[in-house]
Amino acid sequence: MIKDHIAVYELPSMHLLEDTRIDKRVSIRIDYIRDFKWSPSKNMICYWFRNTMKSTNPPKVGFIQIPTREVWSEREIINGEDVRTEWSADGTKLIAVCKLKRKKEFFNTVAVFDVTMKGIPVDMIKVNTNILDVEWVSLTNRLAILANREKKIKPEWSKYSQLSSVIIYEVKQSNGALVAKMLGKTKEHVCNVVKWAKNGVIFVACDIKHSNPSYQGKFYVYNVRNSVTREEVKSKGK
Repeated sequence: MIKDHIAVYELPSMHLLEDTRIDKRVSIRIDYIRDFKWSPSKNMICYWFRNTMKSTNPPKVGFIQIPTREVWSEREIINGEDVRTEWSADGTKLIAVCKLKRKKEFFNTVAVFDVTMKGIPVDMIKVNTNILDVEWVSLTNRLAILANREKKIKPEWSKYSQLSSVIIYEVKQSNGALVAKMLGKTKEHVCNVVKWAKNGVIFVACDIKHSNPSYQGKFYVYNVRNSVTREEVKSKGK
């Protein structure tokens, strides 16, 4: 990443990627770009940018295919101030943790993008407290959000670690749209990191960063159990 550009190089020549539309080897211009990440499974780059010259301009999250340079989608994060992005391990989803500002208060939204479809549908999960960590597990399409009880999010929003709980969502496609369903929420613990087992059933919440030393080394293991309604049981006959 250079100012207002992403420079993509070919191997083994280390030449800039050619833009076949103009028959020149040039970098990809994205004004006010702040960060980008390669997909772990396909030739696609996710990026986000924001024109800070105007406070009313929201950040945008975009997806560009390589080597065609075709932009698949650009989405505004309304009232956005800052964005953190993470790809799922299989490259099918992108998680964008967004810090938003409304009037004088900050709050969080987690945007989940489905990159398996060209339109890239998105679902927004609003979290009213400060987010410390977000972990996606591809096998079960589950999302773990570690959030503390702090209502007013500080400017340095990701550095605070207090009593926190883990909120579990399951994200599925429904008629071409993404829908995030909350599965449950844990008790509060002093922790700042959440990690899934690969099976998407067990996760661990622990304190490994900068909290009270008396809590360091403690970890909490949770098992996500599937629940069904009476109607679902009746419809299946068992």
